[in-house]
Amino acid sequence: MTTQIRSLEDSLRKQLSSARHRDGGWGYEPGCVPRLEPTCWALLGLRTPRPQFDRVVLSRWPSSVDGLVEQHGGVVNWSFHALALSTRLALGDGSISQLRSLVRSLVDARGIAQQPPSAQRQGGRLEGWSWIDNSFSWVEPTSWALLVLKQCRVRGIVTRETDKRIQDGEATLEQRVCSTGGWNYGDSPTLGHNLPAYVPTTAIALLALQDRRDEPFVRRSLDYLEEHTENHPSIRALALSALALKRHGCSTTRVEAQLRQWLDQHPTTDAATIGMALCALHRSGADAFAL
Repeated sequence: MTTQIRSLEDSLRKQLSSARHRDGGWGYEPGCVPRLEPTCWALLGLRTPRPQFDRVVLSRWPSSVDGLVEQHGGVVNWSFHALALSTRLALGDGSISQLRSLVRSLVDARGIAQQPPSAQRQGGRLEGWSWIDNSFSWVEPTSWALLVLKQCRVRGIVTRETDKRIQDGEATLEQRVCSTGGWNYGDSPTLGHNLPAYVPTTAIALLALQDRRDEPFVRRSLDYLEEHTENHPSIRALALSALALKRHGCSTTRVEAQLRQWLDQHPTTDAATIGMALCALHRSGADAFAL
């Protein structure tokens, strides 16, 4: 069994390595233009023996005035901007002064705040993060932004409003938690209906809330994830769940076994998905998202 596991993971590493562009980045599929998300996950999943080269990839990534862009001429995706910042921290890339500008742009980014009935009862409008500018605040970009701002705060990479934005992010996630625990993409109650939680989104939010695991809404959401992960069999859902469960100190033996089985039965060439799986299966892969 150990040999089979190593064979699978070695095959995935070779697949990623062969798909890498000369500039060090990855597209979603082999031969496609390098993009930010697959590059981040591939770097986290591979942990190549060329750390200096890996660090250069993201430090030279194209950017606009506001943040890292998807590709040359593209727009800023705040989920991927946050993921890239977290990846640079994991790779030991950049000094505090070099990374602070990325933190500042993330702190300044704000999704459009709506005021659902729950917010009206609490008496406030909460501004999370959107995927792209001038759009609604969504749970996933809010979670990635919240996670990396906490990581940066621990390392002393802060700006004037870092603490305020962390409070906003936590409050947004607490406000939007589903009645069953867990999260979907946006608000839980919509048009009079309580929407169901999604496993991948719940896992990302729990990564961001690993330091608040004693809160009732976080415990309820962790229970939801443990109960439903194996009923949402996809590589990304299983990988993200494994990472979140590890950060909350839970067993991942069954989830990892299902992830390996799914990888074996449903091969993929998507670099982001492969990198995510390798990161989840690596013994210390979840440390990249530690606070």
